[in-house]
Amino acid sequence: MPNPLAVLHHWYNVLAPAGVLLLKIPDKRYTFDIKRERTPLEHLVAEYSNPGSFDKRAHYQDWAENVLNLPRGSEECEREVERLMAMDYSIHYHTWIKEDIWELIEYTRSGMQLDWKPAMFLGTRFYRRECAVVLQKGGHGLW
Repeated sequence: MPNPLAVLHHWYNVLAPAGVLLLKIPDKRYTFDIKRERTPLEHLVAEYSNPGSFDKRAHYQDWAENVLNLPRGSEECEREVERLMAMDYSIHYHTWIKEDIWELIEYTRSGMQLDWKPAMFLGTRFYRRECAVVLQKGGHGLW
């Protein structure tokens, strides 16, 4: 999802009172994203605050360089970025580890004033490569 905060806001709005949302979010350390930089919360907030600032090309460039291991600025890398753009190829636009996911969820509560609480949070392990989070709207979760 290109704009996770916008999607979370939308899901919150359509969620029934006391409804729950299950999220399964990959931890970059256990996926093909391992060489990519973690996405800081500030990056997500900037894209949420100004959706026009989302630079799909830059995200594809990062993907081509750090997942496909194509040399930065090479003709091969540029061709691949163009191919991905033409296909509107689905990638992990952003990458996190479990601590970043905690921070992201807390931001939706404090910075965006979404009244939900984690009812469950399963962090990653070597055998579980993604975090599982259950958010309950207006609920009495873990916090």
